[in-house]
Amino acid sequence: MVERRHVAILAFPCEMYQDAGAELARVELVALVREAKGESIPPAWDGAWAICPLPNLMGDGRMWLVDFRALANVDRDYLDFGKRACCLSEAGWAFFRQRLALCHARAAAMLEEHVEAGKPTWHEVTCWQRWIASGRERAAFHDWLNSPDPSLSGMTKRVALERGMYAQVQALLDV
Repeated sequence: MVERRHVAILAFPCEMYQDAGAELARVELVALVREAKGESIPPAWDGAWAICPLPNLMGDGRMWLVDFRALANVDRDYLDFGKRACCLSEAGWAFFRQRLALCHARAAAMLEEHVEAGKPTWHEVTCWQRWIASGRERAAFHDWLNSPDPSLSGMTKRVALERGMYAQVQALLDV
């Protein structure tokens, strides 16, 4: 019997699917999520580059963390799709990526830079959530996102998001 543990999936949404989004990728890169109990954490987490705080992640008032030292490629069959949870705000996701960059590259980019760099992906995920909430087929989203649209001067919706045209792409979801 395999012990089920909490993990953070490290892939971007477009990397989680293969063949232009039709099917989930067979393998996902994950980092271990565990309770911070017993961890020696310096003030303001300075120098603790290999971990990322997740306060009150489970709604239990305890400190949890992502341990970037414990990475693994996991077959998707071990990841229960029905138990996936989105738990980070836009600022939290930027902070997560900042910690990940600190761990692997010791690149200390300002948090605002991560927020700005992540906007196209954040908007993509927001559109994807709206797509699913409207009852459309989950896997069809990436085909829709990668298709050109005449109202966007022939650009794909993904390129439009990358160019900051979130409102225009979001409006196309309502069509």
